[in-house]
Amino acid sequence: MKNYAFTLAEVLITLGIIGIVAAMTIPVIVQRYEAKVIYTSLNKSYSELQNVVNIISNEYGEDILNIVNVLDNQQVKQLFMEYYDNPVDCNQGDCFTSQGIVYYTYTGGARFLMKLLMGTIISVKINF
Repeated sequence: MKNYAFTLAEVLITLGIIGIVAAMTIPVIVQRYEAKVIYTSLNKSYSELQNVVNIISNEYGEDILNIVNVLDNQQVKQLFMEYYDNPVDCNQGDCFTSQGIVYYTYTGGARFLMKLLMGTIISVKINF
């Protein structure tokens, strides 16, 4: 009776091919996953910001632009920050330095930065 089996060379070649295919596909899968995470986070942050704008507009009974033009910069910042859970005022400069994050601010016009609970950073231009 003759036994049929794979040789060591055949097994090693097969494992090598599987390894090469895995090495080529895993980075693409990871990159797509990371892009999906960023996209989902952006959509969530945008949705939250839009909800805050809608709530402010409904409470004041006016368009958000009319409300913002009447208030000063500090009042606008407080108005937006009170609708988020545990926002951090990043204009003090301590939001990013502890984590080693480099960020650039826009020039022209007053802005305030706030960091939300989930780590999203929002920059709001004041005085449109």
